[in-house]
Amino acid sequence: MDNTISKTLKDINKLTTRDKRLEALKENDSKALRAVLKWNFDKSLRALALLPEGTPPYKPAEDAKSNLTNAVNQGVFRQFFRNAYSATLPAIKRESQFVRLLEAVPPAEAELLCKVKDGSLNYIGITKKLCREAFPDLIAE
Repeated sequence: MDNTISKTLKDINKLTTRDKRLEALKENDSKALRAVLKWNFDKSLRALALLPEGTPPYKPAEDAKSNLTNAVNQGVFRQFFRNAYSATLPAIKRESQFVRLLEAVPPAEAELLCKVKDGSLNYIGITKKLCREAFPDLIAE
């Protein structure tokens, strides 16, 4: 599978059985995949999110310089949630950082990130229940 989270999720969603999707989630386990799934499915984490709902205006990258895996590994996501670090950021700066991230990653990953931020990931085969089975400690009740 490709190295972007959006491509990985699309490929997993195309698998024909639940068992194959479960196996593929486990095989593609990464910090970035877990971050995306947790942000989408964990209501307690989304309650800490500091970004407004909806897709902000941004210009999709023609030649992406990064991807979600790099963003997660560099700790970029931490500024989008209520914590000691984000408390020092004005809302406008946080939102502009989010737009900058959207403009730095491939368009498919930017679109995915906007959906995940609002908890609206729309892969029929990738459910909260499946993700909890693949990664038991990832998503809170």
